[in-house]
Amino acid sequence: SDAPGPSNCAVLTGAWKQGTRYQLSFNMTNPPGRSQRGPATSFWMAPVDSELVTTRLSTDGSLVARDTAFTVRGNKQGCMCFVREQAQPVLAEFWDACAALSARDPSQVTSSTTAAECVRGLQRDLAANPALSNTFPFDRPPVTTYQLDSFAQAASDCGPRSTLAPRFGGECVSCSPGKRGEDGTSPCQCQPGTTSRLIGPRMCDARSIGPAAAGVEDLPAALCAAYTEHQERWKQRRVSDNV
Repeated sequence: SDAPGPSNCAVLTGAWKQGTRYQLSFNMTNPPGRSQRGPATSFWMAPVDSELVTTRLSTDGSLVARDTAFTVRGNKQGCMCFVREQAQPVLAEFWDACAALSARDPSQVTSSTTAAECVRGLQRDLAANPALSNTFPFDRPPVTTYQLDSFAQAASDCGPRSTLAPRFGGECVSCSPGKRGEDGTSPCQCQPGTTSRLIGPRMCDARSIGPAAAGVEDLPAALCAAYTEHQERWKQRRVSDNV
């Protein structure tokens, strides 16, 4: 949210499987007053690991304290989830389906026409004239559907300090501060003291301690307060988007 105060926050938990890629989908309506084309909403994200820590308070073990320790994978300030560079031409902005359809044929749009009906109208136009597929708004979702691998990269697209990660059907990610495999497709060899990350544009990164919380129930409020502060500092350019 761009409004003052805490941002809209949510904590997603589950029995996540190691080495498994998950796709999270969010459905949003255009913000009030933004009926025309404009930048899409971005997300601030921090992947968090949790561990139950037991501390012995007496020599005989009769008194113990149990706390939940949280560790952030990657930058402890979290990171902005921007639209990938390869997908920005078609995914980086809001747009009004009814305004686009009305510009083509005003007779198809009335005051009671819904956005879904306008999308179907554009899809009918596209089916009748496939040559429109590479033009606005026919190249935008949901008129055209894109998959995770719709903007896949090849090893030849990767620079000398990056390697091809398997996510999104193939994406170039940085090996720094690790070492790239000789063929450009081998996994990065991360240095001691760093961890191999499954998300973000860097393969190797440090692990850092995150916000304090007494337990899973208190985690959403603690994270929301901490990352709202970091997000505000990022908006003021006091911290960089150091993913």
